[in-house]
Amino acid sequence: MSHIRRSAIRQILLGVCLIAIFGSLHVSVQAQDPPMPEGFLATHDGTVVRSELDAAEAASLNGLATPQAEIFYYKWYAGSVFHPRFSTTGYTYEGNGCISATSDAPFTTDLQVPEGARLYGVRYYFYDMSAGSSSLFASNYDGLGAFVDFTSVASTDNAAGYGSAYLDITPNYTVDNFLKSLAINWYPNVTGSTMRLCGARAFYSLGATTQRVRTPDGNLDTPQAPLAEGYLFIAGSSFIRRSSATAYAYENGTGCIYSTTGGIFTADINLPKGYQIFGHRMYYYDTGPGVVTTSLTDYNGAGTFNEPLSIASTNAAGYTSRYENVASPYYVDQYNASLAMAVNLNATDNTVRFCGVRVYYTSTPTNPTAQANVALPRTQPSPNEPTIAAAAQSAPDQAVVATAQTLNSEGLVVAPAARSTTASFADEMVAPTALNGVRYGYRWIAGSNFTPRSSAYAYAYGGAGCTYTTNDQEAITAPLHLPDGATIEGVRIYYYDLVASDGTVYLTTYDGAGNFDDLLTVSSLGATGYGERYSGLATAYVVANKDTSYVLTWRAGTSGAGMQFCGARVFYSVPSFAVYMPLIVK
Repeated sequence: MSHIRRSAIRQILLGVCLIAIFGSLHVSVQAQDPPMPEGFLATHDGTVVRSELDAAEAASLNGLATPQAEIFYYKWYAGSVFHPRFSTTGYTYEGNGCISATSDAPFTTDLQVPEGARLYGVRYYFYDMSAGSSSLFASNYDGLGAFVDFTSVASTDNAAGYGSAYLDITPNYTVDNFLKSLAINWYPNVTGSTMRLCGARAFYSLGATTQRVRTPDGNLDTPQAPLAEGYLFIAGSSFIRRSSATAYAYENGTGCIYSTTGGIFTADINLPKGYQIFGHRMYYYDTGPGVVTTSLTDYNGAGTFNEPLSIASTNAAGYTSRYENVASPYYVDQYNASLAMAVNLNATDNTVRFCGVRVYYTSTPTNPTAQANVALPRTQPSPNEPTIAAAAQSAPDQAVVATAQTLNSEGLVVAPAARSTTASFADEMVAPTALNGVRYGYRWIAGSNFTPRSSAYAYAYGGAGCTYTTNDQEAITAPLHLPDGATIEGVRIYYYDLVASDGTVYLTTYDGAGNFDDLLTVSSLGATGYGERYSGLATAYVVANKDTSYVLTWRAGTSGAGMQFCGARVFYSVPSFAVYMPLIVK
């Protein structure tokens, strides 16, 4: 069967499936641009039907009576995007998206799966040449000290190098982001390069959002009909520190972290354009003299920031939470700014712990391109933001010139990449919209939300979402999750550059079996102050989350505050005729 015919059949079957699932519910189908950041797009590439599952995945359905037309999805995290639960844990980047531990302690990463999805399992990708074995867990946390570890899976003892094993979650777990956050945790159990984490791929299908009656909460984060509500819940242990000078530890079995030096932590907030954030709930433990503050913050990549909402803890008898609304609904727009949650953990022992954040948002019933945020002052100083230099004029797009030698994302000298890049792409300069049967979208991640690939990497926060290395050892990286079937068009990087050398961002795929591919590179243009630069893919690349993980990596090429990385914005397109997941109106 041809590729095009199979695409059409899949879309028809998905439509039938969605009607069967949602026919009895009040739904509102809205054309967001694009509708969801990942996992919600059913199109001709990437997604699979039951007949295409591997044996372990098919078995994990446990005979569930789902139609053959049910569409399944994957979310893949390379090993290099995991971070340790303790700041004292040593680890090394081994290449090909894999890391190894130099001290035996767990690693973790946030797992974001759509509300109501059915999570069947996680495939663990590893490199194992040791006599022992490592373990991978999927876990959930309620932010109040309780957790559940789903069944773990181990690597193969004395394996012949690269391998994978499947973690079957039985019974299948229905995602409820109102109640629990999710994370994937790795326990190396063996130190050194003979045991490596190369990735984890979550396997799930979409389902109806759970219908439930909420306990009124002071008319705060309760449903606001007729909008479709949603929650994004991130465990405290999934946050990363903004400076390598910050010491932190994990409070065992809680999903909470505490600091022994005080410091600021951060997590990326990924929501679609046009969604409204009404507020967030902070989960914490506070019996001591310190305080923890959470701040919803956006960054424009050129030295300015905006804090629509901050919440401070109050002394309590133990685990508790606190919710506040934003003064005016905040409209998400990743074309104009990246979005993060900053956490100022102003305490030096475990009497004050940060346990997580739950963001409350709704989709908008009107055209999101017609909405705009209330003009809030982007002021300094802020408790979370150091004083920074005034923004210099941004550097314009420049032609990308191939050099005789260049470094790839692994730090090896290679010949210029076979894929050529373009200097600019006209459509990248306009807000996402339907054009020639295609919708355009953006995924912007602040530089401060990238995590080191190695504990040898020393770094500091430069302000306004920017980060810099103090020793130029290794690199920093972030996972990139885009809809299945989306076409990656290019990447725009934001930087602060006052030195002669250039920093570089790589867009790379990893297959978990020792192979990688640098799809695109884009570098800063020296000594311009704040700048931005775009590079487009000359050959279209279609996202297939079943086959590879996608990662953004930054190499500074020098140390010091003269070279700062402020973020990367990925530009992608989706076919406007694709079938979208309906939004449930409760």
